Amino acid sequence: MKIEHPETGDPQRGLELLYKLVQGAEVFLTNLLPDSCERFGVGVEKIREANPDIIYARGHGQGAHGPDANLGSYDVVGSKILGQPTMQRFDIAEMPNPLTNVYRTGDDRFLWFSLLQADRHWPEFCAALECPNLLADPRYVDAKSRFDNRRECIATIREAFAAHPLVH
Repeated sequence: MKIEHPETGDPQRGLELLYKLVQGAEVFLTNLLPDSCERFGVGVEKIREANPDIIYARGHGQGAHGPDANLGSYDVVGSKILGQPTMQRFDIAEMPNPLTNVYRTGDDRFLWFSLLQADRHWPEFCAALECPNLLADPRYVDAKSRFDNRRECIATIREAFAAHPLVH
């Protein structure tokens, strides 16, 4: 969000205005890389100073942690790394990877998932979702299997998220 005039704006005044907006917001969503969030003053700690109850959501292609966390990603980069065709517009049920999707929770909130790193955390994801059946199902044993069976996998994950509130 650029609140200041592009040619003459004052970055500090822009941050002050942003923090005021955050005070009345329910969600703060950014796609800035983790190190950029901190550098620009919009890291989770700074935003929560302005509004302790805010839902802070950060999405970017390489995940929030690990060696590639501060590398940018675009659809075409992610597609090449995943070995899939260049991503285009998809129906949610047709996303190439069930872990690159949007899911509605039982309290009518939404979760978005990282483009690339999530597949490494499939067992933890299934445990957090309380879905051991997903982990045990041979149709979802690896990323390729989840891709090949994405409709069924997405439907199962969607049902699991719908059964729980966001804070679970």
